[in-house]
Amino acid sequence: MLIVVSNGEISAHGATDLKPLDFDFSKANPHQVRLVCVNQRGPPHFRLGVGLLKRKAIVIYQYHSSDKSYTFLREFSTQDVPEAMSWYRNKMVVGYKTSYYLLNDKLGEATPINAPGIQDPTVFPVVKLLPKEEILVAVMDRVGIFVGFTGDAVAKNSITWSQSPQQVEFSSSYLMALAAESWCGDPSS
Repeated sequence: MLIVVSNGEISAHGATDLKPLDFDFSKANPHQVRLVCVNQRGPPHFRLGVGLLKRKAIVIYQYHSSDKSYTFLREFSTQDVPEAMSWYRNKMVVGYKTSYYLLNDKLGEATPINAPGIQDPTVFPVVKLLPKEEILVAVMDRVGIFVGFTGDAVAKNSITWSQSPQQVEFSSSYLMALAAESWCGDPSS
């Protein structure tokens, strides 16, 4: 299955034929979908988190394999429009323009991540889940720090990139960052 966000709307398509699948995303689409993330629990717990632009909210859909459909599960108001989001087990890591929070996906409780906030308004929040239940968040201009699912920093060196990353990916022992002009990588330890 392929999940697509285009022109502020979310849709689902078959992975091989790309035919639209008949899912009801009516709770999200009228409010301009900003971003989507999938819970990494795996079957049978596939859940879809949808960040909304107009409502300052996150909407969660549950996938049902019996009838192959997504149904609305719950919605949480957020302090601002989510700019970056990643999800593992019952925690969503949400990046806003100036800060990062851990959101409990059952109760909606938001806990701030203990990291300096984003100082530069041109910096885009970046969240990347890593092995060993660690999270990399990009903070302050060109620096990335590692935090755990408690929201506290992990005893590990921070990463400094040549430019502020727009996206970060993990492969084997490397973190690769997509910067505005080029790719830059830094080995993780």
